[in-house]
Amino acid sequence: GEAEQTWMISMRGGPVVNPGGPYRVAEGAEIELAITAFDPEDPDNPDAVSFAWDLDSDGVFDDSTEPTVTWSAAGIDGPADGFVVHVVVSDGEYDVQADIPVEVTNAPPLFVSSPSPTATIDREWIYAVQAVDPGDDAFEITVDEDEMPLGMVFDPVTVTFTWTPNEGHLLTGEPPGHYCFTVTAEDEDRGRGRQEVCISIGSNSAPPVPPIKYPDGTEDV
Repeated sequence: GEAEQTWMISMRGGPVVNPGGPYRVAEGAEIELAITAFDPEDPDNPDAVSFAWDLDSDGVFDDSTEPTVTWSAAGIDGPADGFVVHVVVSDGEYDVQADIPVEVTNAPPLFVSSPSPTATIDREWIYAVQAVDPGDDAFEITVDEDEMPLGMVFDPVTVTFTWTPNEGHLLTGEPPGHYCFTVTAEDEDRGRGRQEVCISIGSNSAPPVPPIKYPDGTEDV
C-alpha cells in the first residue's frame, strides 16, 4: 500500500515587507521608492534588516543598500508599464524578495525659451520658440492666430514669431498696448504643454544726448 504525508513549514521570523505604492512617474523624471520592512523578532530595531536593490533589472542586487531609492525613467517613452524594480530584504537568516511595478506616464513637451516681454514701435520683435519632450516624442508647436496681435507672423517651419508694431498698436490690446496669446506644443501621445506670451508696447524714443561742455578760457592748456 501507499501512505501520504503532508508537511507544512512555517518560516517564522522572516522579514515583513511593505513595498508601498502604487508608483507612477512621468517619462524622463525620477521617483522615490520607499518601502518599509522589519524583523518580527526585533521590530523596533531598524538595523535588524538589510536591503539589496536591483534597479536596472539585470538580475544582480548591487544597485543600493538603502531602504529608500530613486528610480529614473530617463530615456523611456511613456505611457508604458511592465517596469519592475526588485529588492531583497534580509534579516540575516531569511531573505524576502519584493517585486515593485512602476508605471511610466506621458509628459507634455516643455518650453525652454522665453520671449521678450517688451516690443518697440517700428522695431522688429522676434521670438524663436524652443521646446523639448521628456520622452523624445515628436511634437508640433501651434498658435491660435486669432489671438495674435495684428501684423504678427508665425512661421511653423522655423517656429519663429516676427512682428513690427506701429503707433496704432498703442491704442488696441487689453489693456491698450498690451497683448497676450498662447503657444501650444503637443506630442504624439497628445500631451500638451502651453506657454503664455505677453508683450507690452513702448515708444521708440531717441537716445539721450550727453551734455556738452564748452570751453570758457579757464581750462589748463
